[in-house]
Amino acid sequence: MRRSHLLLCLLMFWSVLALLSSCMSCNVGSSQLWIDATPLAGRPNLEVTFLAKASKLPGSYAYTAKSDGTEYLWDFGDSTTGTGQTVTHTYTESGYYEVWSTHTMEDGRVITAKIGIMVDSSDIAVYPLQEWEDVEQATDVLPSRLEVAFAPNTSLQEAQTLLAHLPVQVVGWIEDLGVFQILLDPGADSQGVTNALLAIPEVEQVAPEYLAEPLTGTPTAVPDYEFHEQLNPGWNKMRVELGLDLAGSDEVKIAVVDSGYDTDHPELVGQVDEGWSYGLWGDMEDDSSNKDMNGHGTTVLGVMAAREGNGWLRGIAPPNAYFIVIKINRWAFVIAAGICRAVKQGANVINVSYSSRHRFTLGIGLACQNAYDNNCLVVAGAGNTGEASLKYPARYDTVLGVGGTNPDDDRCKQPGGPSCYGSTAVYAPEPLYTTIRGGATGPYWGTSIAAPAVTGLAALIFSLDNTASVDNVRDIIKETCDGINFPGIGRVNFYRAMMEASGRGDPGKHTLPPVVNNVDAHRLCTEDVQISWEHPPGSDAVGVRIYRMNIEDKSELYEIATVAETQGKFSFIDLHATINTFYTYFVFAVDAVGQLSRSYTRDDAEGAFSGEPPPPGPPEPGGFPATPPT
Repeated sequence: MRRSHLLLCLLMFWSVLALLSSCMSCNVGSSQLWIDATPLAGRPNLEVTFLAKASKLPGSYAYTAKSDGTEYLWDFGDSTTGTGQTVTHTYTESGYYEVWSTHTMEDGRVITAKIGIMVDSSDIAVYPLQEWEDVEQATDVLPSRLEVAFAPNTSLQEAQTLLAHLPVQVVGWIEDLGVFQILLDPGADSQGVTNALLAIPEVEQVAPEYLAEPLTGTPTAVPDYEFHEQLNPGWNKMRVELGLDLAGSDEVKIAVVDSGYDTDHPELVGQVDEGWSYGLWGDMEDDSSNKDMNGHGTTVLGVMAAREGNGWLRGIAPPNAYFIVIKINRWAFVIAAGICRAVKQGANVINVSYSSRHRFTLGIGLACQNAYDNNCLVVAGAGNTGEASLKYPARYDTVLGVGGTNPDDDRCKQPGGPSCYGSTAVYAPEPLYTTIRGGATGPYWGTSIAAPAVTGLAALIFSLDNTASVDNVRDIIKETCDGINFPGIGRVNFYRAMMEASGRGDPGKHTLPPVVNNVDAHRLCTEDVQISWEHPPGSDAVGVRIYRMNIEDKSELYEIATVAETQGKFSFIDLHATINTFYTYFVFAVDAVGQLSRSYTRDDAEGAFSGEPPPPGPPEPGGFPATPPT
């Protein structure tokens, strides 16, 4: 029994020894290199002090291994290197620098770490994500960052000095607003840091870094001629063509604060005059351009900027529009930076198709107020959750909020989600036909798409006088709306707004002429086609507009006639049809003020061709030779 006891003791001794050995190996194996850097950001000629330390305890940053090295070796990211545990380096030029430190442990193992330094000569800057920050898991708030509003005229250097005793770094600044973004050290308690910040006399407000959402659903790529029949009701109800005809000649700067845009899209190539990036999407090499990282910005921009004459699609903007695209991500602070950048670039109107249920008490609210103070109108989508209140920033008094309607002027409840609504919002129809990332076009739903329609209308009013006051432009849009069937100011009317803005006077709401009936197109001989139609009794139409499309290649679309007959049955003979060609004819009623019927009626010309008519196909690139039905 004693021998058994001895064996048991020996086994226990070796087990404990093995456990201790295992723990020691774990401790050594888990050693990491940490870097402290002060400051993390600033203007050119920025002097930064770096400290590297191998430790298991939380420090500033932890990263994975990169390469071999000896003792403490530094790569400062600007083609210079250094050695030592503590080093100082000066950055003379603007840029984002990845700084690597490599350390050789006593046992010969090599561990490395990196940290980022941002040098920016502007007074608006945002520091990119650290590797340990997980935005994808943060659906509402980015817990690693806070927004801090300092007293007016607090400089970047003063803010860094005031925060030096806290486990944070200044990583973003919008000095015009006195708002700074700070990054908490790993493991730092957000509420504790907030309390410490509020104890600083120069700190006026502290708020979480909220995340916003784009306001659209999934696009559907379809040939534009197939969707146009669905698009036409909303387009016509807004009287877009009539409004565009009244555009002025003043240059108008339109800023789109969004996810970038498809720089290769045939409808958008050459349309953007200026680009800025606060995007910080993914890899840093993508951040220097405005390339759309998720497709949202492409759909928003296309509503206003699609090239005229390149198909049925046409942007809602004056001819002298100057487009500024500012690429952002979901951070409230970044959106605020984008709005401020647009103001600095002289934008007359800014489109923001992002929203949140949060008030954005710091950056975005102050940025919208700053835009208003600089006579720049911010237009924002109301939100797609169906609530009886607008989302922020559309809910701010300084912003023109936009909801969505369907073609019957009821609240839109389409795939983008039911539009939010409220008594302070104006409305525009959904869906609208627009550009889709990858070179496609198609319908898009959501108040993200309704908002740029109203942004385009504001730009048209500014084109008559680009010094007009924001209040005047906003009042004209609101006072010339047509009625809707739910609470709200109304659905925008381009023609009424532009008539009022141009001094001609608001003509008031007009009833659309009814759709013509019994449209028929048939061959009289090998080349002539007769198109007939009938106006309903009591129609207030003064005539019709007739369009012809070659159904084989969709590239030959002409307005072939305007016919003045107004009552009863009428016809028109197309003397220029080609043998062996299959055509579709579109007939719109038009009234005395140029309003088109809510939709067209169509028919195909049959006969006098060889074989079966070809199936519909996409239009060829290069545009149509005449104005399409709108």
